[in-house]
Amino acid sequence: MIEIDGAYLEGGGQIVRTALALSTITQKPFEVYDIRKGRKDSGLKNQHLYCVKSLQELCNANVEGAEIGSLSLKYYPKKLIAKNLSIDIETAGSITLLLQALLLPAMFVSKPITITITGGTDTKWSMPFDYFNNVFCRSCKGLQG
Repeated sequence: MIEIDGAYLEGGGQIVRTALALSTITQKPFEVYDIRKGRKDSGLKNQHLYCVKSLQELCNANVEGAEIGSLSLKYYPKKLIAKNLSIDIETAGSITLLLQALLLPAMFVSKPITITITGGTDTKWSMPFDYFNNVFCRSCKGLQG
């Protein structure tokens, strides 16, 4: 199992989002500890939790520690499944941060899927949706096969 220090460098949620995306694609399990440890409110927030839950649904992953405030997470992915997702972050948690975890694995499913998300679009400490749509997504178009 791959072990990841969630407090590394700035210790932000990007560590968890990237680990989830890559683990889901490669089917290699990981454990992350000290999630967002250096932050004022450390641990998983809603948008991180919904990254976990959404990717768990896309690959029937087994998960330990998927709860608000958790400082550790174990993720055991299985094969990706093409299925539509409907996600409500339940707060103004950032849609664009959630999409950072979902977008890459969604490119590896066997057929196109639809992802419907309710949450915040222009939130503090995350890229606004216009930037995500007009810059980030445009750079991803070349990755599609």
